Amino acid sequence: MNLPFLRAPSPVRRWLFAVAAVLAAAGAHAQSLRVTAANGSNSQIYDVTFVGTGGYTTVLNTDQSLYASLSSLVFIANAATGAVDLLVADSSRGEIVRYAGAAGAATVIWSTAQGPGPLYPDGVSLSSDGDLFVVSSAPGNPKPAEVWILPHDPQVPSGSGFLAPRLVDASFGGVAVQGLAETLVARTTSAAAGPGDLLVLASDPPSVFVYSAASLASVVAGGGPVSPSRTLIGPAQFPAASVPGGMDFWGPDNTLLISTAGGTILRYGFTAGAATRLADFASGLGNGKFKVKTGIQDAVTYAFVANNNGGDILKFGAPPVTGGPNPPLATVTKGVQRPLGLATTNLSAGAASGCLQSAGGCNLLGNVLKHDVQGVSTLGGYVIEDVCVVPADPRITQYGSCTGHSLPVKQICAGYGDAVIPDSLCGGSGSSGSGFALVKSLTNTADHAKGALIWNDARASSVLTGAGPPCPQTALAWAPLAGEGSIVEGNSLVEMTGTCGTSGAVTRGLSVWGLGLVVNTAALPGKKIRDKWVGFAYSKYDALSSTISLASIDPAFESTLAQCVAASRTFVDHNQFANAAGQLLTCDSLVAGNESHFAGSVANPNPSGEIRGRLANLYLTINTRILGNLPLSAWPAP
Repeated sequence: MNLPFLRAPSPVRRWLFAVAAVLAAAGAHAQSLRVTAANGSNSQIYDVTFVGTGGYTTVLNTDQSLYASLSSLVFIANAATGAVDLLVADSSRGEIVRYAGAAGAATVIWSTAQGPGPLYPDGVSLSSDGDLFVVSSAPGNPKPAEVWILPHDPQVPSGSGFLAPRLVDASFGGVAVQGLAETLVARTTSAAAGPGDLLVLASDPPSVFVYSAASLASVVAGGGPVSPSRTLIGPAQFPAASVPGGMDFWGPDNTLLISTAGGTILRYGFTAGAATRLADFASGLGNGKFKVKTGIQDAVTYAFVANNNGGDILKFGAPPVTGGPNPPLATVTKGVQRPLGLATTNLSAGAASGCLQSAGGCNLLGNVLKHDVQGVSTLGGYVIEDVCVVPADPRITQYGSCTGHSLPVKQICAGYGDAVIPDSLCGGSGSSGSGFALVKSLTNTADHAKGALIWNDARASSVLTGAGPPCPQTALAWAPLAGEGSIVEGNSLVEMTGTCGTSGAVTRGLSVWGLGLVVNTAALPGKKIRDKWVGFAYSKYDALSSTISLASIDPAFESTLAQCVAASRTFVDHNQFANAAGQLLTCDSLVAGNESHFAGSVANPNPSGEIRGRLANLYLTINTRILGNLPLSAWPAP
């Protein structure tokens, strides 16, 4: 069979950097954060929109008359419907309900009428596995303080159903707890807790208990109640007469914020699990501060406080580095009446059809990661996305370098799969200079669209303050999630950058992404930088050839395609890099014009899409990293 002819590379189109900078700046101020609250007085649930120093509310539910005291809420991705739902606890009625799509009328997912469980549910939170934690307490006997878990139902799509409640703890290691206020699942590894550990805030006596992820797993498995693994913050570490009401981690440094009824937001740091009270995050806010939640918007972390006495929702920025007052940046009052429940989320959902290139592509998180699906005319189902920001690569913090140290994703962003970030990829963005972000894309169709070419455009600056190095120094990495097939690199997050402007990559599907990472050339073999990039290219040739060999491709065409790639590699062997890059364009055209020779499989549902993405990535490595040419702004090459 004849080898495809060598096509000369198309001229690289130079883009106007000033225009690109303007577009990047515009995109960096559009990342979304949803803040939602619930009134304890009239049971209204509403989104809170901050504008300047004020803002407004938008009521979401239509069934206010059915409830007595909506005390806590949490968002959940529902894989059965492709929507972001809202779970809400009514502590007075003894119910936990679900608002499909976070609006309208609710359905009951658990009630005290159904059997043993939390009599006065409050402080709801979710684990990365979709298990729902809740506390129950009320003054007097027989209304004991208890921690419960509603395990996710493994027989239904994630987020769509729960098993009956199981008691986690009612004895607290012998501490006579009279009141519980909040639960919080640790998302990342820190000195306070490990990923998946549960923090429980007691209001009487003021304390924070930690339950290890392993002990919680034993409860889910039927092992019965457990005791706290340790007391993270004891009564003596709280100011006198403190009545805590809510807690959340302050993302930039993993300190813990705790709101109190006296109008002070406490802040605690941790060293080897030991807590130290730091300068107050904010104070002098008056009586009645209840729940506190944090979130990231436009690359900036904020804290939000529900004032159930004053009747407002407060927005705070970071406290002054030099100390002193930290007044709220904004206050929303209209429509706010005794707010008890408060939730924040970056979760966003949409129809997968909106990701088609013909529809303009989808940008669910707000200019964080855009997807344009080409090669298919229709696409059913949904896409749900979430983002996890890592302010500083823990390998840099701990070792001073990523070289020689891989990083399991589950240690930094629980629920983002089992991928491992290799030492060849390192955090390189944000104010720390070593930050990055992970995006999880869940879909029931876009990862199985044979023949689709998915172009992905990432803007790490939308979630990480401070510019990182330009593309392709700042790279885009990808790996499939469980159930989405396999890749030849196993569970490694793979550098897939293929286009620039912002960091772009072509893939076979969605899944989990690494944004703001840089290629760590110190981890690449070789002494000279050019030798390192050539070795990097060879590793990509190996992965591409293995992908072709393992894919379901008509044997005759597979041989033709393998010869095409081998011809490009031969040019590299002879230091003819321009010819090697040009040959990759020929190989891409060959794949694009012969989709009928490919078949999807469980391991690789869209082999042509993956091969074309790897060709784009290899082309950038040779054309830009080795030859120093401007990167392409689109793929296939213009």
